[in-house]
Amino acid sequence: PSKLRILYPLRTGEEPDPPNADIPHGWGKQLDVRHIDMKFPSEHRLMGKQYPGEYQVYILAESGRGAAAISILVDYHPKNRSNR
Repeated sequence: PSKLRILYPLRTGEEPDPPNADIPHGWGKQLDVRHIDMKFPSEHRLMGKQYPGEYQVYILAESGRGAAAISILVDYHPKNRSNR
């Protein structure tokens, strides 16, 4: 498998701010994205199927509460000519 990582600097109070995400259920605010991994083929499977790619977004809480990770499985339609 191949991986590409995009690493964002920590927030310093100066512009530009790193990308951020609104995480619900008690996290309570916008949290900064620390890095994004793109993996080919996917690391995870859904109902036994491995996908051509996976986009993983890692978000770290500044309070030390933990980290959230969001995975998006990427597929393509074989009859779409732009996918070749």
